[in-house]
Amino acid sequence: MTPARSWRIDTVLGPEGAAEAVRALAATYQRRDRLGEAAAFRLACETIGSGSAWLLARRGQVWQLHGTFFACAEMPRRIRIRAVLAACAAHPMRVEFADLSRRRRPWRKPGHLRVDDLDACYALTAWPHPPTRKAAT
Repeated sequence: MTPARSWRIDTVLGPEGAAEAVRALAATYQRRDRLGEAAAFRLACETIGSGSAWLLARRGQVWQLHGTFFACAEMPRRIRIRAVLAACAAHPMRVEFADLSRRRRPWRKPGHLRVDDLDACYALTAWPHPPTRKAAT
């Protein structure tokens, strides 16, 4: 059973940062998917509000293992995503991560984690470079 989401995007980014992330994602949907303004904004709110790692996992984010998994998990407690790796015939969609719970050189040996495990077992705790809108040219 997947634990209930224990975090909200505004607690990670702050209210202004969360609003900017929603606006940036809506602008992306308008540009790439040719959605109208209202539909793009609604989809961006749903995407970010879902808290799903399948939709939100990005390079630089820090995720922490849910407390319910500490006693039985062999996975690291805190990770920073180094890359999101697309699915292929050999592997499902995965993230490459640095283990921040290690004291010695966490950047040295990257690990790999399936996105479904990230989604089920971890909560987003920091998003250093959330999406922003590009300046109009």
